[in-house]
Amino acid sequence: MMPLRTALLAFFAISAAPALADDVETEARDYLTGHGFETIEMSRDSGMLTAIATGKGKRIEVRYNAATGEILSQEMTMLSDERTPDES
Repeated sequence: MMPLRTALLAFFAISAAPALADDVETEARDYLTGHGFETIEMSRDSGMLTAIATGKGKRIEVRYNAATGEILSQEMTMLSDERTPDES
């Protein structure tokens, strides 16, 4: 039989996982907003959180480990200015 202390630790570790995942999303959103990104879309798949954000002429895609917040990959591209010379 599993000692009570071990059972409680296992329970808290399992029950904390969704809260940690929410924290990762909140921290990612706060970081991107703080760096000037205005439009942020988040999605989750297979333990990964993907954030795609645009703002200030840039687009960034960051993939995080949804449980730990570790950045797995990131790619930034500059967006072209879609205005025509007459709109300046």
